[in-house]
Amino acid sequence: IVLTLPVPLSIGLIFVALTKGFEVVHDIARLYPLSLVTTYIFLTSFALLSRYNLAVTVALSFAAWALVSGLFLNLQLPGAPLAFMLGTLLITLLFFVVKQSALQKSLRIFPINVKNIVVRSSMGGMLIVLVITVTKLLGPLWGALFAAFPITFTSTLIIYRHFQGREVIPTVALSLFFPGCFGFMLYTWVAALTFPFLGIWVGTALGYLAVGTFFA
Repeated sequence: IVLTLPVPLSIGLIFVALTKGFEVVHDIARLYPLSLVTTYIFLTSFALLSRYNLAVTVALSFAAWALVSGLFLNLQLPGAPLAFMLGTLLITLLFFVVKQSALQKSLRIFPINVKNIVVRSSMGGMLIVLVITVTKLLGPLWGALFAAFPITFTSTLIIYRHFQGREVIPTVALSLFFPGCFGFMLYTWVAALTFPFLGIWVGTALGYLAVGTFFA
């Protein structure tokens, strides 16, 4: 659960609200459940390809992400309720695909040290810059896509591969599906609903409170 807290996402939405306005945050939240499918396509690809060389695994997983992202950008996108239902359905199907390859092996606690904190923080910072820049230049559709960019998942998977071996990667990937995906969606909805009326900082606090309550 800790590995799926929406920290980079929340900071990205704060800066989007400050630079582009609350309406854009609302548009990102509306599209986010479907854009999140692209992240889980990446996660599924990484899990299924984890037996191969790391560079090959990463490259092909991002290629799969790019392919599905292209489809996302060219589809006639539905409203928020249908986007949520379709996103949840597709993510659930991907979960069962990964589950078929996951070993019944316990995971060690994620190693918290200076090196891993720096790696995850750096990648999270890159995600924030991506979300802000892409939203500003290309609009909320691209912003929603890059708000779900799997850069922090990448660091988690690479660290676990180094820490516990490639055979555990499908199990790690499986742990990142639920309830994490609903936490991401919930946070964007709370932000979209509260930012215009209560302000960015109160909205952010309420978003974390909602996610924390949901995870509890």
